[in-house]
Amino acid sequence: MLTIHPNHTALKCLVQDYFSTLNARDYYETSLLFTEQGELLPPFDDVIQGQDAIAHYLSQEATHMTCSPQAVEVLTANQLLVRGRVQTALFEVSVIWQFQFDSHQRIERLRIELVASLEDLLTIKTHHPVLA
Repeated sequence: MLTIHPNHTALKCLVQDYFSTLNARDYYETSLLFTEQGELLPPFDDVIQGQDAIAHYLSQEATHMTCSPQAVEVLTANQLLVRGRVQTALFEVSVIWQFQFDSHQRIERLRIELVASLEDLLTIKTHHPVLA
């Protein structure tokens, strides 16, 4: 369970909804948590803008992922940083999600960064000798 400052309860709920809908593979519901022109900034891809584009992107790219948020850091009144892990059929890696919210408590921008440790890289290499 994520813990966060009590003043940010609504944002905590929004972040939990994001991960719940994403892990449930309900990408349409996930996309509705963004503003109409919300932006998703995934690693290794261009900016994905708009609810429909985000839902489509997630349905193509996130189907075999399970996200496990582990810690939340409040950056500003409308920005949260979430640290956690993403597991796929091929590997598990540390990730940082940086959420920016609008004044109506919807996701305006979400930047996702991979934080691969040496352990993460060795796990990928061990499970996938082709990548070695």
